[in-house]
Amino acid sequence: MSDTMIQVIAIMQLIVQYLLLPASFLLTFILPVAFYIIKRRYLWFSIPLTVIMELIINWDNFMYYESRGLMILFTLAQAAVMAVFILVLKYIGVKTKR
Repeated sequence: MSDTMIQVIAIMQLIVQYLLLPASFLLTFILPVAFYIIKRRYLWFSIPLTVIMELIINWDNFMYYESRGLMILFTLAQAAVMAVFILVLKYIGVKTKR
């Protein structure tokens, strides 16, 4: 394997490990489900709320110059996973209404 491929696999492993942390897991998966149950209209509001909560929780990592880029990458990956999860929830909601 090339060095680039090994680096991509390593970054993907780090992102998956990050998403499995308790706080990140709750924000990524449980918060959209809660919005889906309470009020589906505000489901997309969970993404900016999660980003703000990640900033608050990991403020020290965002302010340290060596880990800032990695934390931004993790937060963007978390927002992308949330967007896909929200689309799946919306698709399930449309299927159950029919």
